[in-house]
Amino acid sequence: MGRPARGGCGRMLCALVALLVAMAVVGLQGNLALAQPAEEPAAEDDKLEQAKHLFQQGNAMRKAGDYERALDYYRRSQALVPAVPNTINAAVCLSNLGRIVEALEHYEQLLTEFGDKLTDEQRQTIETAVRTLQPKVSRLVGRRCACPT
Repeated sequence: MGRPARGGCGRMLCALVALLVAMAVVGLQGNLALAQPAEEPAAEDDKLEQAKHLFQQGNAMRKAGDYERALDYYRRSQALVPAVPNTINAAVCLSNLGRIVEALEHYEQLLTEFGDKLTDEQRQTIETAVRTLQPKVSRLVGRRCACPT
């Protein structure tokens, strides 16, 4: 039985990734502002602007195919203002980097921490991504397990 090419992804997973990225880009403006408790108005505005700038830099890196650098920008954006768009895009980068365990954790975080902020379409797409990644993670973890049987 042949194995898929290293670093490749199935058509369904690629389509899910593309849809999630598109939804994240569209949702950036509305979602970043919802994620943090109130602070000083000027400080909050500065954090939001910095988070948006980092998110946009991540988008540029992702479009250039530099998923490692894009992930760094998205994570820095998340550290300032955790939100649906930067979490989705971090998950997409992790998937593209073959770091499926981390990608799955991000998708699950979206459902648990941002569930009330997700659109029906986002929720459905994320749930499909989770269902697609879970068996891969199970196989990966099963191969690495050195547990006695």
